[in-house]
Amino acid sequence: MKNKEQYTNLNGREIVHKGDERIEFKGQLDSFRALLAYVRHLLAEDKGLYDNLGEVEKVCLDIMVADTGGKKLEGLKIFGYDKASLTEVSNYPEKHLGVSHFLPDGSSDLNLILLNMLRTEVRSVERCACRAFKNDDDKEPIIETLNRLSSAIYILMLKCQGGSK
Repeated sequence: MKNKEQYTNLNGREIVHKGDERIEFKGQLDSFRALLAYVRHLLAEDKGLYDNLGEVEKVCLDIMVADTGGKKLEGLKIFGYDKASLTEVSNYPEKHLGVSHFLPDGSSDLNLILLNMLRTEVRSVERCACRAFKNDDDKEPIIETLNRLSSAIYILMLKCQGGSK
């Protein structure tokens, strides 16, 4: 194989170019997990956030396993919310949490800024998954889970903004 350094093994079954969108997705997810571990470490003194971000880590591992075909993603539950309630609470935070929609800025609490970094990065992973799996209906649960994961992190932000975790 010519230019063999430009190729890699995909899920143990297929050799693909490293520019393949599925490899890009794996790299983006890996980068998100690295940032997540870093943020979780920084927030270790806040047990509530630390534990909640541990749940996010677990979901990321489930996504990785689902991507390799080792497990189906079913029945997402995170922070006590299912898929439908994640959407409901993140879309109507005033109704459910007593907090208005907001976006952190440079004057915001550092925890909010760090959580927002995670939220935006998981959305980047989701967009990458949309490109990688645009013709693969079996991978739709990965895209849906990433979408709900950004909602979950936004809910953490809303709870921090409102003073509850």
